Amino acid sequence: MIELKKSKRELNHNAVKFRLTIPKNMTIRYEVVYKNLVRDLRKYFTNAFNEVNMMRGRYYGQSGFTQILSLYVNSSLGQYYPALGIELNELVFNLGSLINPKAMLKLSNADPDAKLKVVKIFNYMYKFSLERLQHFLNNESLFLLMCEYMRQNKFKRIQGSLNMRKYSFVYYEACTKMLLQSKHRQKFERVFDFAELTRLPNENEMQQLQPTQEINAKATDEEEKDEVNELSEGEDDRPTNMMTPTPAQR
Repeated sequence: MIELKKSKRELNHNAVKFRLTIPKNMTIRYEVVYKNLVRDLRKYFTNAFNEVNMMRGRYYGQSGFTQILSLYVNSSLGQYYPALGIELNELVFNLGSLINPKAMLKLSNADPDAKLKVVKIFNYMYKFSLERLQHFLNNESLFLLMCEYMRQNKFKRIQGSLNMRKYSFVYYEACTKMLLQSKHRQKFERVFDFAELTRLPNENEMQQLQPTQEINAKATDEEEKDEVNELSEGEDDRPTNMMTPTPAQR
């Protein structure tokens, strides 16, 4: 009963702190706004990784995938993660789980704890809840990816998305709230300029943020559906065919 009351209080607290200003004439729910942003972050890093390495479909070997991830992390995030005290292996694991969970599950086949972490990261996006959003933001590696996503894009991807630009100012507010709700905020503010990350575009910048066609959106959606079917099983964050962890493993 105590745990149930605690859970309800936490849910109510998350609902309040993540609530967005949505006009009554808009039909979108604020949970959907956050879910779309987290999924777009995944798309951004998936595309960036594939473009930089030109290795799409060729990095699934037992060691090759993580080696290329390490190279990508060092070239794209090398000025940030050491200053934040984030280990390279931890950042590589989280980025790999974000952009290619199936490959990371294969690499983690002998480690039930690692497999559990992979599926938890996947579920932050595809079994979305505000509680999981808070866990996402409290993961230092994933929060670094969020900060880099904002640094590189500002609000260009919102304006370039057929779905997000209809509610652009709601998405702007959501981005700001995500940056401010991490428990690691103060440490990251020593490395990133949060005021610049969340600065709204002026009139001239808005005119330059022309909508762009979402490339291969349908194919991406189909790939995501396949991953959801393969990786999701119940609400306990366990991957398919994974043995129940022992108390020590939990």
